[in-house]
Amino acid sequence: MASGGNHLHREKRLHWCCRCRQAPAAAERKERNCTYSAPVLRPTASSEPPLEQPLARLEMSQSPWRRRTSGPSASGSDCLVGSPTSSEAPSDRIRKRRDDPLGLTVLHLPHSVPSIDIIFVHGLGGSSRATWTFNDDLSYFWPKEWLPREPGLSGARISSFGYNGFFSDRNSSSTLNIADFARDLLLRLKIHEQADSSNLGKIPIIFVVHSMGGLVTKQAYILGLNDPQFKDIVQNWCSIVFLATPHRGNDFSNTLNRILTVSPFGQSSTQFISELQRNSMSLQAINDQFRNHFTKLQLISFFETLETPVGPTKILIVGKDSAVLGYRDEISAPLNANHRTIAKFESPSDECYLTIKDMLRSLARRFQRKRIISESSTDSDVPDELQQALELVDDQVSEDLDVFSEQRMEGTCTWLVDTPEFETWMFARLPTPAMLWIHGPPGVGKSVLSSFIIRHLKQHNMPCQFFFFRHSDLSKRRFNSLLRSLAYQLSAYSQDYQRRVIKLVKKGVITPKSDARVLWQKLFFGMLPKVDFPAPIYWVIDSLDTSNSPQHALNTLVSLAQLGLPLRILITGRYQELAPHFDGLSSGMQCATLSLQDAQVKYCDPAQTDLARYVAEKLRTTSKRWGVGLKNHVIRTIIQRASGNFLWAAVIVGKALQCNTREEIEETIDGLPQELRSLFEFIQANLDQKITRREELILANKILTWVACSSRILTLQKLQEAIDPGRKILNLSWTISNICGELIVVDQNTTTVELIHSSALEFLLSSPHPWLAVEPRCGNNMLFSRCLEILMDPSARLRLNRLENSGMLEYSARNWAYHLGKSRAYDRLSSTKLLLKFFQGPAVLVWIHALAVADQLKCITHASKMISAFLEDKLEEDRAENPLYSALMDEDILRKWTVDLVKIVGKFGRDISQYPDLIYRLAQFCPRNSILRQTFGSDSPLTITGNKDYWDDYLAKFVLEDAPEIRSVTCSEEYFVVTDSGNRLTAFHASTCETFMSIKDGDGIICARMSLVGNTLLACGVKRTTVWNLLNNENLYTFQNTEGARILDACFSEGDLRVLTFSDDNVLRNIPVTSTAQYDPKVPDVSFTGTSSAPTIVRFKPDGSQIAFAYKDSPMSVWTTDSFQLVARCFRGGNKSAMQPSSSDVVKMHWNAASDHILGIFDGGRVFIWHPQNNKHESVNICASEIACSPSGGLFATAQSDGTLQVWNFYTCALVYQVKAASQSSALAISPDGRCVYDMRLSMMNIWQPNALVKLAEEEERDSDVSSSNPPTLQESSAPTISGMKMEEPVTALAVNPNNRSFYSADEAGILNEVGQDGTVAQTIHQEMASHCLAVSSDGAYVASANLSGRVLVQDARLSARLLDVMLPSPATQLLFSPDGKNLLIRSTDHLQLHCLESKSTLASPYPTLHIQQYFNDPFNQDLILGLTFNSLQVLKWSDLSLVETLRFGEDGASLPAALDGMHINGIKEPVDRVVVTADGTSLILSAKCPWGFRQTSRVIIAPHPNSPGVTTRPRDQIPLSVLKYIRLSVGLIDSSALRREVKCQDTLVFVDTKFWVCTWALNDVDGVDIRKHFLLPFDSREMAQLNLATVLRDGTFYCPRNGEVVVIQGGFEEEWID
Repeated sequence: MASGGNHLHREKRLHWCCRCRQAPAAAERKERNCTYSAPVLRPTASSEPPLEQPLARLEMSQSPWRRRTSGPSASGSDCLVGSPTSSEAPSDRIRKRRDDPLGLTVLHLPHSVPSIDIIFVHGLGGSSRATWTFNDDLSYFWPKEWLPREPGLSGARISSFGYNGFFSDRNSSSTLNIADFARDLLLRLKIHEQADSSNLGKIPIIFVVHSMGGLVTKQAYILGLNDPQFKDIVQNWCSIVFLATPHRGNDFSNTLNRILTVSPFGQSSTQFISELQRNSMSLQAINDQFRNHFTKLQLISFFETLETPVGPTKILIVGKDSAVLGYRDEISAPLNANHRTIAKFESPSDECYLTIKDMLRSLARRFQRKRIISESSTDSDVPDELQQALELVDDQVSEDLDVFSEQRMEGTCTWLVDTPEFETWMFARLPTPAMLWIHGPPGVGKSVLSSFIIRHLKQHNMPCQFFFFRHSDLSKRRFNSLLRSLAYQLSAYSQDYQRRVIKLVKKGVITPKSDARVLWQKLFFGMLPKVDFPAPIYWVIDSLDTSNSPQHALNTLVSLAQLGLPLRILITGRYQELAPHFDGLSSGMQCATLSLQDAQVKYCDPAQTDLARYVAEKLRTTSKRWGVGLKNHVIRTIIQRASGNFLWAAVIVGKALQCNTREEIEETIDGLPQELRSLFEFIQANLDQKITRREELILANKILTWVACSSRILTLQKLQEAIDPGRKILNLSWTISNICGELIVVDQNTTTVELIHSSALEFLLSSPHPWLAVEPRCGNNMLFSRCLEILMDPSARLRLNRLENSGMLEYSARNWAYHLGKSRAYDRLSSTKLLLKFFQGPAVLVWIHALAVADQLKCITHASKMISAFLEDKLEEDRAENPLYSALMDEDILRKWTVDLVKIVGKFGRDISQYPDLIYRLAQFCPRNSILRQTFGSDSPLTITGNKDYWDDYLAKFVLEDAPEIRSVTCSEEYFVVTDSGNRLTAFHASTCETFMSIKDGDGIICARMSLVGNTLLACGVKRTTVWNLLNNENLYTFQNTEGARILDACFSEGDLRVLTFSDDNVLRNIPVTSTAQYDPKVPDVSFTGTSSAPTIVRFKPDGSQIAFAYKDSPMSVWTTDSFQLVARCFRGGNKSAMQPSSSDVVKMHWNAASDHILGIFDGGRVFIWHPQNNKHESVNICASEIACSPSGGLFATAQSDGTLQVWNFYTCALVYQVKAASQSSALAISPDGRCVYDMRLSMMNIWQPNALVKLAEEEERDSDVSSSNPPTLQESSAPTISGMKMEEPVTALAVNPNNRSFYSADEAGILNEVGQDGTVAQTIHQEMASHCLAVSSDGAYVASANLSGRVLVQDARLSARLLDVMLPSPATQLLFSPDGKNLLIRSTDHLQLHCLESKSTLASPYPTLHIQQYFNDPFNQDLILGLTFNSLQVLKWSDLSLVETLRFGEDGASLPAALDGMHINGIKEPVDRVVVTADGTSLILSAKCPWGFRQTSRVIIAPHPNSPGVTTRPRDQIPLSVLKYIRLSVGLIDSSALRREVKCQDTLVFVDTKFWVCTWALNDVDGVDIRKHFLLPFDSREMAQLNLATVLRDGTFYCPRNGEVVVIQGGFEEEWID
C-alpha cells in the first residue's frame, strides 16, 4: 500500500506538470516558472516515521479510487459544491458537442457565499464546454478546472451558458434568432435553482463571451433593461469581456463566410446567421441601442491576430476593425491566437490564458467591493422546496413578531440595551455559547420585550433567529416547531447552511414528517459545526414555559455547549415554571439571569419604566377632560397598583377612560383586584351582570370554549363557521367584544381571535362559573361533536372536489380525534351515537379524503388510538355504574374501525396520498370481514372474491428470482438492499418494493452498507468495493481491495466523504471517496499488532466513530477509529471471573446508533445488551438466531430457529409483536420509521407492517418533541405471548377455466387448489414440489401441472384421478391442451413433446432446437399449433408436430415498426410470454413478461394471423407509442360489452400501466389518445412475479395473485377513473 501511495502521488504530480506539455524532467524545470499553482500533495505516510501506539502501527495509503463516468453527463450535473476540483476523469473527452448542456450550468460553487458571478457564453457553432476546452479534453476545460484555483477568483461562482447555435442541427428551429437566445439567457438567470437557493443575479456579474456570444449578451442586456421582470438582474451586470466578437456589419458577409467555412458543421439558413450579415437590421439595432446603455459596463475587447487554418489556406476570421467597439473607456488588446485558440488553451502558462485570467481577477477585485447583497445584513429568500420540507413560509415565521412588535409603544424596552447583563450577553467575545434568561410573572410584557430584542439585533446587523411559543396554538407549543423555524431562518441567513439543508431535503432526510430528534441531529447538532458563520448567532426564544416540555427543550439547547460555537441564546419565561430547570443545568453553558421587574426598578427612573410610559401614553389626551392634576394622580396610582403588570394596567386604563367623575375613577381603581386571577374574576362578574339574555350566555360560552380548547388559533371566519353555521351573527368581532369583554381580543389585521393572555386560559379552565368559564372535558366534547357535524355536512365532499377554501373542514378532519381524546368520554352515550353515525355513513370517507388532500394521513392512526382510549374510558365508567356491564354491539363496530383505520394507512396510504378520491373505491379490496368492506362494499359495481377474511400483517411479500438464499438486508427511508448466496446485490424502492438495480459479482459480495443519509450504498466484494448513488443508480467509485485481505465490515464516515474498512489482515483503512474529502494525516490506516488472529465479527458504529470486535474465546472490545483508543471490553456476566470461553463467543452483533449500546447474541442463542461507554452489560432472557436493531433505537427484532419472529421494545425488553412461520429467517432489518420489519427467509422476502408497530410509530412521532433526552434504563419484562399470523406462501402458477370462471392455483408450499367462481376452495391436494406451470383444457375436464424437477401431471377437474405422470429431463416452460382436450403439448427449453392422453403415447419434435416460442391453438384450424416469437411464427400440426411453415416478421410486407425497439427500456429481447387473439381471429397480441425494474414497460406488438380469411399482406396497425410507453403488463383482451361505455371496436386491450392502474385501450384507437383507467392494484398485488400471472377473461373477469391467494375482480371495467 505504501508503494502504491507513492506511485499515485507521482502520477498526480506528472498530471499537473503535463499541462505545460513538457517531458517529466523538463516539466520539473518549467514547473518552477509556471504561474499556475498546482495542488500541493504531501508525501505519503510510508515516507514518514510511524506513530507508535500501544496496540497499533499506523500507516497511510492513497486509495486508487476511480470514478466511472459515461460522457459529459455522467455526474448528473456540472455543479461542484464546495470543491474546485474536477469530477471528470482526466481522460474524459467531449464526444458530441450537441450533447453539451444547454441553459445555465454552474461549473464552480465556492465554499462560502459567492461574491461575484463569472458567466461564459459561447459563439456560433460552439457549445457550453467545447468552446472553452482544448482538443475536447475536459481536463483542459479551463473555466472549471483552472480558473477556480486562481488567487482572487476562488470566491467566484463560475457558470457556462449554452444555446442551440448549431446552424446545421436539423432538430433546431430555423426561426431562432439572437433575440431568442438573449431572452433564454435572461430567463435562465432568473429561474435557475441558484437564483432561489443562492444569490444568482443579485451580485456583480462578469461575462466572458466568444464570437456571436457577445452579440447575444449585448442583446440580453438591452432587453433586460427594458423589461421590469429582468431589470433587477441586468443592473448587476458589471463587465463584458469580448473574445473575437464581430460587432460590426460592414464587410461582415466575408467574415460570416469565413466563420461558416471554419465550422465543422457546414452551411445553414437559420435566421440568426442571416442577422449577422452586412447591414442587417437586427445587428444595427443591437449596436445602436447598446451604444446608449453601455456606460455602466466595463467593456474589454480582445481581438485575434493569427490566421485560422481553413483547408489549405489560412484566414483572419474576426479582425480588429470588427472586434473592437471603439466606445469610451473600452479596453482593447490583441491576443496571440486565432479565432479558435482565443478561447481555449494548452496549459495554464499559456500567455493568452494568463492575460484573460489577470483581467478577470482585476475585474473581480474591483466589483466585489460593490456587492449588492451583504449576507450579514440582509436575509435571502428560502427556496420553495425548503419551505415545503420545513412546512413554513416567511409570513408564518414573522407573524408573531409582527403581533408583539405592534403592541410595543415607542420608547419602551430601550432600557434593556444598557443593562450589564444584556451587554455582556450581546457583545461578549466568547467563542462558546452563552445564555441569558429573562423572567417575570404573567402580563409584564416578556413577549413584547422579546420582539424589541429581535428588532434591536437586526437593526445592528446581528444575525438573529427567533421563535415565540404560544399557549393558544398547539403547533406552537412543540419543540419540533421551534427547530423548524430556526432552521428556516438560518437558511435565509446563511447560503452555506441553506445548501446543506437542501441537500438533506433532496435526499429525503428532512421532510414534513421528520421528528424533533432527526431535526436536531441533522440540522443543528450535526450541521452547525460544519458551517462557517461570519459572526455570533443570536437566538431569541420567547415563553419557553408554555412549550410542551420546557425541560427537554432547555436540556437540548444546552447540549450545544459541547460544540464550542459562538452562539447567544436568550430565553424568556415565568420564573416559577422555569427556575427548577435552570437550576439543574450543567455547567457547560454560561447562563445569566435577569428579572424583568427588578431590572426596571434597578436601572430605570420610576417615571421612565415601560409601564409608566405605557400608562402615560394611554392617558395622554385626558388633560383637558380630567385636568393635569387628576391625570397625574391616576397615572401614579395605576403604576403603583399595577406592580409592572401590563395586563392589569390595560384593563384599568380602559375602564377608567369610561368613568365620568373622580369618584368613579378612584372606585374603579380601588375595586379592581391586583392579582390576575382576581382580575379575571372581576371581569367575569361584570359580564355576568351585563349579559341578561340566556342566548347571549350560551353564545359567550361557545366563543370562550372554542377559543380556549381549539388546537390552534382561529380566525373570525373559521370561528363563525364553528359557532354560527347559519351566519346569523351580523358582526362577530363586535359580538365578541360585547359579550366576552376583555377576556378575548381580536387582531384587526389578521382577524385572529385569542384570549387576552395565557393566564386567562388557566383561569377559564378552573373557574366554577356555569357559563363564563370552560370545563375542559365538556368543552372538548363540544368541539369534537361540532367537528364531526362539519364532516358529515353533505356539501363537504363537493367542497373538497372543487378545491375550495376548506375553512373549518380541514380543522375538523385533523382535530376531531384530538378533541375526543381530551373529552375523556365526557358524554359517552351521545358521543358513541355520534361516532356510529359518522362511521356508518359516507362522512368517514370524506374525512380520509380531506386528510389525504392535506397530506395528514397520520391523523388516521391517531384517531384509531383516540377511539380505543375513548372506548376504554367508557367501559371503565360504565362498569363503575354497573359491574355487570358488557360491551355493546355498537362498541364492537367502533373497535373494528380502530383496526381498519390503521390498516387503511398501512395498505393504501401511499396510493391515497397520490389519489385522494381513491378512498371511495377501496372497500372491495379489503378483507371480507373488515368493517370498511361491510359498510361500503355494496356501493360499488366492482366485486372481489378471493380476499382473505381478515387483515394480515403483510405490507409486501415476494420471491427474489434466481436467489438460493438471501443473506443480508439493509434499509433506509427510501430504499432497501439485499444480498444473496448467488453473489448478487439487489436494490428496491421502499415505497413500491420495485427493484431498480441488480449487481452480480462473480467473486462474491461480502456486505452492503447504507450511508446515514440513506441514498448512498457501499458494496464490498471479495476483490473490489463500489460506492453507488441510489438516487440515479450511478456507480460513483470503485476501488480494488488489498490482495489477500478480506473485508469484514465497512461504513461511511465524515458525512459520507470517506469509507472505513476493516479486513482480516487486521488493518483499518480510511479512504477518501470524493474529491472534497482531502487527505488527512490525522486519520491514517491502522494495522493491528496486538493480536495474532483476526476477529470473528467486526461492526462499525453507523457514524464510523467507533468499531467493535468479537473474537473466539476472547471478550468483545470497542475502540475509537480516530485515535484508536480502547473504550471498553465486555466480559459475559459483567466481570472477568464470570467469563466462560466455551459459551461466551459472540455470534451476532449490532449497534444501537441512538443509544450507543451494542446488541448481540452469544453462542447458545442468549441475547445481550452492552453499553461500552459505562461498560454496563445485561443478559436478556431472550433466545435468538438472528437480531436487528431499528435505526431510531427504540426497537429490536429477533428470529428464533423455529421460525418465530419477534419485535421488542429496546428500553424495556417488552414484547411488541410476534409472528410464527415454518421456515427460519436468514436476515432481518427494521425500517427507519419503525413501522416495517424486513424478514428474509431463503429466497422469500417478507415485509411486515403490523398494527402494533404502526401505532407505536405514530405515538412516537407525536410525542417525539416532549420525550426525555435520557432513555429509560433497561429492565427485563415478561410480556405475555402475542399471537401472530401464519405466513402465506406465494402463488407460483394460475390457470383459469373459461367455462365457469373457476381456476386452479399452485403455491410455493406445493399446494394445488381448485377454486370456484365464488372464491371458495373446492379441492386441495399437496404435491412434493411447487408447480410453476398450469393449464386447463378448453372443456374444463383436465388440468395439467409441472414443477421444477421436470415432473408433469395431468388430472381430472376434481384433482382426484391422474391421467398422465411423466418426468422430463428439464422443467417444462409451457403446457397446452389441444382443442379437443385429448393431447398435451409440453415445451421445455430444449424439448417439445406431444402426449396423447388416451393412448399414453409420446411424440417428440423432430427439430432439435432451442424452443422459445409461445404456442397456442390456431383459431381457424383446430389441427394446427401456432408458435410465436417477436420475430417469427411457426405453424405445427397437432398430429405429429411436423412443421407446416415458418414466417418471419420483416418479410413480405409483414415488418414491424422499428420504433418499437425504443420502447424496451430494459433492453432485453425477452421471449413471448402470452398470446391472445382478437375476436375475429385476424390479429394476435404478443407480449412479454412484466420486467423487473422501476417503471419499465414490457414489449407488446400486434401480429397478423397469416391464415385468417381475407387477410392482406399489409400488417395491422401497431399499438401507438403513446400507449406503449404506459404498458407495464399486457393482460389480455375483453369484449366491449364488459365496458359501461359504448365502444365501436369489439376488442379492447387490458393492461397494467407503469403506476399499476388497470387500464383499457380500444384497438381501433389508432391515435392512442383514449386510454381509460379503471382500478388501481393495491400495493400487495404489485410484486412482479405474482403480477405476471394475472389474466382476464373476455367478459372482463380479472384474476390476480395477492399475498398467497388469487383475487377475482368482476365489474371492474364498468367504472372509469378520471384524473
